[in-house]
Amino acid sequence: MEKKFIIINPNAASKTALQKWNTIKALLEKEAINFEFYLTKSMGDAFNIAKDAISAGYNHIIGVGGDGTVNEIVNGIFHQKKIDTKKIKFAFFEAGTGNDWGKSVGISQNYQNIIKSIKNNKNILQDIGVLTIDNKIKKYFANVSGIGLDSYIAKKMNILKNKGKASKIGYFLSIFSSIFSYKPDTLKIVSDEFNKEIKTLSMSIGIGKYNGGGLMQIPHALIDDGLLSVTLIKKIPPHVILKNAAGLFNGKFIKSKHVITFNTKHLEIVAKNNIIVELDGEIYTGKKFVFSLLPRALNVITEKL
Repeated sequence: MEKKFIIINPNAASKTALQKWNTIKALLEKEAINFEFYLTKSMGDAFNIAKDAISAGYNHIIGVGGDGTVNEIVNGIFHQKKIDTKKIKFAFFEAGTGNDWGKSVGISQNYQNIIKSIKNNKNILQDIGVLTIDNKIKKYFANVSGIGLDSYIAKKMNILKNKGKASKIGYFLSIFSSIFSYKPDTLKIVSDEFNKEIKTLSMSIGIGKYNGGGLMQIPHALIDDGLLSVTLIKKIPPHVILKNAAGLFNGKFIKSKHVITFNTKHLEIVAKNNIIVELDGEIYTGKKFVFSLLPRALNVITEKL
């Protein structure tokens, strides 16, 4: 039987992921699934361990954690050069706070169902986003990248996570306070579909529909259509944001005259000063961001077929 390598982030969801891993481990052993595992010790660890595991000959990588763990493992898969990424199987047990990527690709909340999918080799091929920052740093993402208010909130949440204080309530309090404190930047946006310099409250570029703990920020996104889906919210006053806030949960906010949506294969965003971009919850800083796409590049074990 094929041997699997499992990477666990024990600090996910305010360090409750370790307890979830103990449950998962018992279920895997009960099903006689052959695996090795590693508990990450610090940020960036999952990235390096994923690369090392693939270099050691493992082509079935499994993660346990949240969206940040997904991001690190995906970058490990795509930064290695030993194995074609389409030949690497990626499964995931959600044990984080947001778990947004899993909602789009069909990751079950039931751990036994995930194990069943692993045993039956049920998989899809999803697109992968590529982001180049200031012509130097290249990053990959499986779900959503955010700029503006989105990344401003993500940075706040990462501070809370590092203090072990992340929660749903904390997230929504961060959103509320950020609506009043964030100052929008003017961004130059260049693509075949949209080309304009515009003062931007928030912008989401994605493969998946969900970001920010279940908010449907890109309802028109499909994980395997070969396109980046974009939602841009123009600068608007706080009371207008609050009026449309409920629409973030079902995607209906995009009907607002203040929102622009489009799909593209290539996108450039340029700011006059350094701004923050978040990539599946991970924070980076720069002035120029170039987005592109690898179509149907990641082999994901899932119930969604």
